[in-house]
Amino acid sequence: MDIERLRELRLAHPFRPFYLVMSDGRRLPVDEPYYLGISPTKRFAVHSTEGGGYEVVRPNQVSDVEFGDVRRKTSPTTNAGGGGLQ
Repeated sequence: MDIERLRELRLAHPFRPFYLVMSDGRRLPVDEPYYLGISPTKRFAVHSTEGGGYEVVRPNQVSDVEFGDVRRKTSPTTNAGGGGLQ
């Protein structure tokens, strides 16, 4: 997939949640635009993974985009020790 297409999807107004469908079959949820960053060189994107990590995504690894009901899995330990609101 073209990096400019990923950028367009990320900056769309209104934003529509989507999955990045990877060539290996994985589906990466992008339910908010800030979960996908485009590098200044436009050679790769960075996807924020569930659990606070990240994954570097090369455009040629993305085989498709699926729109629909995009939800991140939540874990009961997500806020453990975080001191957030109860």
